[in-house]
Amino acid sequence: AVISIDVPSGMPVDKSCKDEVVIKAAYTLTFQSLKLCFLMPENAGFFGEINVLDIGLHPDFLKKADAIFELITAEKIREIFKPRKPFSHKGDYGHALLIAGAKGKMGAAVIAARACLRAGVGLLTVEVKEENLPVLQASIPEAMCILRSENIEFDNFSSIGIGPGIGTSEDAIKLLQKVLQRFAKPALIDADALNILAINKGWLDNLTKGSVLTPHPKEF
Repeated sequence: AVISIDVPSGMPVDKSCKDEVVIKAAYTLTFQSLKLCFLMPENAGFFGEINVLDIGLHPDFLKKADAIFELITAEKIREIFKPRKPFSHKGDYGHALLIAGAKGKMGAAVIAARACLRAGVGLLTVEVKEENLPVLQASIPEAMCILRSENIEFDNFSSIGIGPGIGTSEDAIKLLQKVLQRFAKPALIDADALNILAINKGWLDNLTKGSVLTPHPKEF
């Protein structure tokens, strides 16, 4: 078996090795921390199984070192995790509006709603079309629902997530435009909402500070 030390020979440390001549290793023994090159799918066929070896760098040095990117680990999450106070209640943890799902794509709404609740939101309202209401009410009974035909007061919500499974129909386009024009707090733009945004680039100016875009590679 071929074992590479730190990185396989020929592989750039901080970018893709596409079009480069690179040793194909079965194992790579890298030092102290993962390099950016190990997080790129184009490189996956060259470094094999990665083992990170501690070479004794002082923890303070690692914390102070400048880095363009930061790897989210379970340890990093524990540092920012905020335990619930004993006498707090669901009203203390925000009210999210999730605009998701359409005929044949209600799985996206169900999965997104479960993730939102798992992330710790106090109250969740999911906006759906009337024919899809039973899917949400049966799958996620703790989530409230409102109909897509209703006039929504966006100011009542702490944040909005929009996009999973909504499609790119004229109705979906108008829905995203309404959110961008009327909601003044941070929003999460995902999936079909990103596809709509991609063909209406002028709407990017309407994104509020703190909003988050979550494209997968094809959407990106």
